[in-house]
Amino acid sequence: EREDIESCFDGTSKDKVRFLQNERTSRMSSTGNWNTGILEALSTFGGDCWVAILDEDDEWHESHVETCLKSSTSQECQWVVSGIVRMGKTGKSKDPIPDLIPIAKDFFTTNPGVQGSNLFVRCEALLKAGLFDEKLSSTTDRDLCIRLSDILHGVDSSFASTGEYTVFHYA
Repeated sequence: EREDIESCFDGTSKDKVRFLQNERTSRMSSTGNWNTGILEALSTFGGDCWVAILDEDDEWHESHVETCLKSSTSQECQWVVSGIVRMGKTGKSKDPIPDLIPIAKDFFTTNPGVQGSNLFVRCEALLKAGLFDEKLSSTTDRDLCIRLSDILHGVDSSFASTGEYTVFHYA
């Protein structure tokens, strides 16, 4: 499988791609994979680096990461959220883009417009929140967002919104 994946990259980009073996939890959502990547980024680039997760049923606009980086202008910023377009069989709909830091109770009572693929977070904040819970089989992004909201509550400058729809969810 690895050889098949590597053959997709031209010679100039091979040195920019690093394959990691998930030595953590497997067969429980993708949390073991994500945490493996987050911990590798943390050890390679430090806590100030940013992480973006793309779910298997989602797609990013080509400007997604750049748009998130541009929105994270302050040093205090710890997470950035963009908008999600839900692509259904009968049409598409747009989730409201949060412009204020979501609070934990929002995730219990409604969908505040945040899920894994539109979440852009500093490694250090992910580590403080405890990373993805590898014991959960679903709603792992919601669980992480609840913990992020708890640790960053009251720090308004820790959150930024791109104000743009750059994530497409196919489900």
